Amino acid sequence: MAQTVLVCDDAMFMRTMIADILRQAGFEVVGEAETGDQAVSKYRGLRVHVVRLDPGRLHV
Repeated sequence: MAQTVLVCDDAMFMRTMIADILRQAGFEVVGEAETGDQAVSKYRGLRVHVVRLDPGRLHV
């Protein structure tokens, strides 16, 4: 079973690039978030092993 990941970044191109890299590495990207609030909400609703977070931009 692949490790599940939530990708959080305010820049869509970065979320997409990071998600693609993680998928190629064998991770299952189960969600993406643009804001800190979205990240917290999605984290609570998903079974996530790893959260990739851009802490300087999301204002969590």
